[in-house]
Amino acid sequence: MRKILLVILSIILLNIPLASALAVPIGEPEKILNKDEVWYVGGGYSITPKVFDTVANKVTLTFRIDNNELDSTAVSLGDTYTYEDIFSTKVDSISNSSVKLKNSLIGASAILDTDSAPDMVRIYSIGGKKALSVGEVWEISGGYSLLVQSIDMRASPRQAWFTLRKNCVKVDDVVVAQGQYYNYSKYGTTIQAYFDTTFAGATSNMLQLKNTTVSSNIDVYYPSRTENWTCGPWFSCVNKNQTRVCVDYSNCDPAMNKPNETQKCNNPPTANAGPDQTSTTDILVILDGTASSDPENMTLIYLWSQVSGPAMEFSNPVSLIATFTPPEPGEYVLNLTVRDDEGATSSDAITIYVENM
Repeated sequence: MRKILLVILSIILLNIPLASALAVPIGEPEKILNKDEVWYVGGGYSITPKVFDTVANKVTLTFRIDNNELDSTAVSLGDTYTYEDIFSTKVDSISNSSVKLKNSLIGASAILDTDSAPDMVRIYSIGGKKALSVGEVWEISGGYSLLVQSIDMRASPRQAWFTLRKNCVKVDDVVVAQGQYYNYSKYGTTIQAYFDTTFAGATSNMLQLKNTTVSSNIDVYYPSRTENWTCGPWFSCVNKNQTRVCVDYSNCDPAMNKPNETQKCNNPPTANAGPDQTSTTDILVILDGTASSDPENMTLIYLWSQVSGPAMEFSNPVSLIATFTPPEPGEYVLNLTVRDDEGATSSDAITIYVENM
C-alpha cells in the first residue's frame, strides 16, 4: 500500500504519465519460457509463448486472464509486447522452442483494487466471476488453490464443500452455503470468495464464485500447480479428424481437463481381391478388385502382384481388373494392393487353383 501511495505522490509532484507511472516491475527481471509454458504475472493474468518462427525471429505470445484468452500477437525479437495499460514485456531472445522475456511490467491497477479493498489483491475473472465444476481446482495465487469437493443441490440453501491448499498441502476444509462468503483468515493471510450460484453442468454440477480477494501480502505472481498433462489414445478417425482426451495429473490432484486434442487423420482404404477361384491351364483368369473401397471416397490406385505359384505374367497389373493365363497347374497366390490419395494402403490376397485342361 505504501508503494502505491509513493507512486501516486510521484505522479502529482513530477507530472509522470499515468500509464507508465502505475507500472509495477514483476518479481523476475528475466524469464525464460518454453513453448506452451504458462507464466502467471499477477492479478489472474498470464502469458504463454505459443508459436516460434526462427526464420522471421518472431514468437506468438498469448495473454490471458484466468485462462480466458485476451490477446494473441506475434512479436519480433527486440520488440516490446504491450497489452493495453495492463502488461508489457520485451522479447530479449528467441530459440526453436523457448523465449527470454525481460523488463516485464504489470499495471498496478491490474492487481490492486484500491477503491473497494485497499489492503487486498483482487483476483479477476471475466465479468468478475469464476465458474467451477465438482473436482475442479482453481489456482488462486501465491501457492493457494481452491478445490470444489462436492455440491449438495438438495440442501436449502444449496451447499458446497471447499478444500483450500497451500502448495498442495490442505490448510482448510469447509462447507459453505450459497449466498455466503467462503472465508479463510489465518497467519496474516485472508482469502474471500462469494458463493454466488449453482447450476447443472454437462457432466457435473457447477458453482459460480465472485468478488474473490486475497490479502495483499500474498505473492500474486506464482501458482502452486505444476501441470503434468497425460493424453489417452487417439479415437477413431471420423471425417478426417480424430480426438483424444488429456488430463492434468499435477502435483496436487488429477483435475483440470483441457479441451480434447484434435488432429487430422485418414482412414485407410479396404482392398478386396474377390473370392478364390478354380480354373484350368491356358484359360484366361479375370481378377476383379471392384469390391475395394475407401471410407472418404478417394480415388484408388490398384496394383496386382504374385506372391507364390508357377511363374506367370499379368496383362494389366495396375488396373482395377487384371487378367492372366496360367501356363501350368498349381496354386497361384496373388495380391491386390490399393492406395488412396494420401498414401494409405491396404492389401488382400486371392488364390487361384489351376488344374490341367
